[in-house]
Amino acid sequence: PDLDLVVRETVTATLVAELAEGSLDVVIASVPLGHGGLSERPLFEDAFLLATPTRGAYALTGIADASEIPSEALLLLEDGHCLRDQALSACGGIDSRRLRSSGVTSLATILQLVAAGQGITLLPEMFLDSIALPPGTIRLTRFGVAEPRRTVGLAWRRSNPMAEEFERLAEVVAACGQEVRANAMAFPSREPAQHPS
Repeated sequence: PDLDLVVRETVTATLVAELAEGSLDVVIASVPLGHGGLSERPLFEDAFLLATPTRGAYALTGIADASEIPSEALLLLEDGHCLRDQALSACGGIDSRRLRSSGVTSLATILQLVAAGQGITLLPEMFLDSIALPPGTIRLTRFGVAEPRRTVGLAWRRSNPMAEEFERLAEVVAACGQEVRANAMAFPSREPAQHPS
């Protein structure tokens, strides 16, 4: 079918509201969305990597589990971003009142703060191919066995008569997501960061 693709990026709650009211036909987001009027199709898993500066007080190494991240070191997106909520969930008992950042609206800005030694963050592996890390300033490592992750999926209104087309679109996006994930699996190794010798 003909496809008039318009990309819109905003917080998940806004996307879900616009999808439910009919302003959008389909949304790619972390699922489940928790809205009864929507159909969802999981596409791929997206693991979180630990991004730390290579120097300074926050050049932490040896963190094998996200729950070991100190609240005062963690840089996250502002309230309302699902990525923030997912990172907080992955980190367990983090006190969000003690976080290093507030009001940051993009991962690019957070990574610049990490590169400047201002803290650490969790980075979804699907972003590895789309960002330029400042050379030699950020260390990316995988967590141990309990690797935190989210499920990325496609959602549409159950009442939309194009459900069959959305299923086909989901297959295409899932294949792209699997390819991105396969590329990301090669970087970096699955071993937690080691203390420097």
